[in-house]
Amino acid sequence: MNKNNDLIIHFPIMLEALVPEYLRPLARLLNPGLHEQSENRFSPDNLVLDSAGVKSFLSQSVQFGEQFKKPSDMAYLGASGIDDFYSDTSLSLRWQITTYDQKKKEHDPGSDYLKAQQLLILEYVFEEKMAELNSISTDIGSTWKELDSSLGIDRDDEEIIALDRDSDFSISASINWKRLLWAFSLFLPQNAFLLLYDRQIADELEETGVVWVKSDPAEYWDNFPLPGDLYKGTLQAGQIKGYLGRIKKDVRFLKITSLKEEG
Repeated sequence: MNKNNDLIIHFPIMLEALVPEYLRPLARLLNPGLHEQSENRFSPDNLVLDSAGVKSFLSQSVQFGEQFKKPSDMAYLGASGIDDFYSDTSLSLRWQITTYDQKKKEHDPGSDYLKAQQLLILEYVFEEKMAELNSISTDIGSTWKELDSSLGIDRDDEEIIALDRDSDFSISASINWKRLLWAFSLFLPQNAFLLLYDRQIADELEETGVVWVKSDPAEYWDNFPLPGDLYKGTLQAGQIKGYLGRIKKDVRFLKITSLKEEG
């Protein structure tokens, strides 16, 4: 997959189905504890929850969501809106009302690893749901095309175009990338690179001070199948506010600018 001892991991996607097919062989996928170890997945050694703990966490998360569907129920716990359950404090609140006693772990350095793994687990499940919706959307689009063809409908007609029946459902990898990067960084070994191909994330990283330097793909792969450019950059720890400011060690990136992406 890659040369030397460098570990290259896809970012921010963890689900293979959401990674462009031509990019999949270039890096491994981060495994937040949901899968057995495999060649194409990186399973960190310092995960807090084992497979049984992951299943328990997901089960309790589902139960938690089902219990608090009314605004009055959320207000009882001090939440003013549904967004509060997706904020930085949401996981702490969730664990306070489950069998995990978060208060005792308030000053435990390991609590960051627990929160990070929880975040990655929930994000992975979210990606699975997005992949399912994307598959459904694709099937519906194909059905419309077959129906239009059988009826002799001109799909270039303005009225047909206005119906927007071919709009694809797609996941935006850019929405929560700062939180995900904080979580990813806790589990990255020193020799790791994050493989980045989301243009918006790359631009935002540049705004935070990351300098992209053109690099030779031959340094990292025996065979680089893309007609494009590769850039290397480092996000230095402790220089930025918010989630990125919580990153405790430098994070190295490889950014792909592919002609497939361009065109």
